[in-house]
This record gives sequence, C-alpha cells and structure tokens, in this order.
Amino acid sequence: MYRAVKVAVEAVAAASASVVLDVEQRLSRQIDAVAATTRAHNDKRFDALMEVVAPMATELREVRREVVALRQGVGVLGPAGES
Repeated sequence: MYRAVKVAVEAVAAASASVVLDVEQRLSRQIDAVAATTRAHNDKRFDALMEVVAPMATELREVRREVVALRQGVGVLGPAGES
C-alpha cells in the first residue's frame, strides 16, 4: 500500500509541476505581448509628442537668439534697426 500511495503522490506532484510550468509559460507570453503592445503605443505617442514639441523647441531657440541679440544691443534686424 505504501508503494501505491507513493506512486500516486509522485504522479500528482508531476502533474502539478507540469500545470505550474504551463501557467508560467502562458503568463510569460502574455507579459511579453503586453510589453510589446505598450512599447508600440508609447512609440506612437512619443512620435506625436515630438511633432508638437520639435517646432516649439525651434521657436524657443529663435526667441533665445533674439533675446541675446537684444541684450547685446544688436536688434533682430542688426545694429540700430538696419537690415
């Protein structure tokens, strides 16, 4: 009887281990899929953000140049408003 119980327990343990491994693999695939989807969405959002931010950054650099020129006494058009 001991032998039969031992074989049954080992069979259940092997089956449980197999189920756990299957669940781990499924979860791993799901996590990978979620990560890939998230990256794709974030890339699209980043691209959209850059479409807005890049022109603003360019405009800001131009304004900074104008401020520096005004501080140095050189107008945007040149000294004393000359073009």
